[in-house]
Amino acid sequence: MSRAKYDILEDGPDVLCIVDVGEDCMSVTNDAEAVVTELAGRLNGRRLEYIDTMGERDQLLVKDGKFAGFAPIPRPCSSCGKATGDVEERYSFGIYAGKLCLKCCSNYRDNCGEGQPQGDVTELDEFERGGYDAIHGEG
Repeated sequence: MSRAKYDILEDGPDVLCIVDVGEDCMSVTNDAEAVVTELAGRLNGRRLEYIDTMGERDQLLVKDGKFAGFAPIPRPCSSCGKATGDVEERYSFGIYAGKLCLKCCSNYRDNCGEGQPQGDVTELDEFERGGYDAIHGEG
């Protein structure tokens, strides 16, 4: 099988990001050692990130010009915008709240189930005042 094929997506001051474009060849993930060797001279201390064949953006770790492993890229919180290691899809009262960090979970009455049981949608005050419809709002 032939070597990985990729395009440079971003060539910025802090990061060089490539995107895997190969079909009948090795993926960037499976050919990481060769890809890093090929690009190491262009990095000059920058991070090497890649978008894999599944559309996920991650980091190829580089040490002394050689492939040193993979690392996830911290994703930004959809509420505060900070990229922390604890951002996950969160639910409040069983309803999707967003990709939130733990700190932003405290903005929800049930803390998105962090440190306490997640609330049940029937416990919401809106139901007692005549119902709540997620599409149309309060009734």
